[in-house]
Amino acid sequence: MTTATRVRLHRCVRQPVLTPQWTPGEHQPTALALAAPGLLSKVADRMGKNIATLEKWAQGERGPEHDCQELFPALKAAGVPRDRAGLIPARLTAMFEAAYSDRLPPLKELHPRETAADNAENASQMDCVLANDDLDAQARYLTDVLAERAELDAVAARITRNLQAAGRL
Repeated sequence: MTTATRVRLHRCVRQPVLTPQWTPGEHQPTALALAAPGLLSKVADRMGKNIATLEKWAQGERGPEHDCQELFPALKAAGVPRDRAGLIPARLTAMFEAAYSDRLPPLKELHPRETAADNAENASQMDCVLANDDLDAQARYLTDVLAERAELDAVAARITRNLQAAGRL
C-alpha cells in the first residue's frame, strides 16, 4: 500500500463531508413547490423540460425565485432606475394574468384606437430614438418603447388565448 502524496492528502483533508443536495428544514419550499405539489412531472412535460430541472427549482437550488433574488439587488447596484426594473415584475404579472385570468379584456381595451396625433407622436419618438446617438435621449424614450412593446405583448397573449380556446392553436 502506497502512502498518499502530499497533494492528495491535502485535497482529502479539505473536501467537505458529502450531504444531500436538499434536506427538509434546510430550505424553505419555493413557490413552485407550494403551487404544484405532486404535479411537477406534468408541468415539466408541458414545458418540454426534464423533471430534474423543476425539482431543482422546487428545492430552491435554481429557478425563478432564486434568479430574481440575485437579479433585483444587482440591478439596483448597477444603477438601473426603479421604474425600469419594475418592468420585470409588471411583465411577470401580465404573463400570469394571460395564463390564469378568466376574463381578459377585449382587444379594443388592450389597444385603444390611436388618433392621428398619437400616431404622429409615436413616429416622431421613434425617429428621435433611431436617429439620435445621444444615450441620454435614448434613455428618455426607452420607457415609452418598452411600454408599447408590453402593450403589444398583451394583445398577442389575448389573440393566442382566443385561438387556443377555439382549438386553432
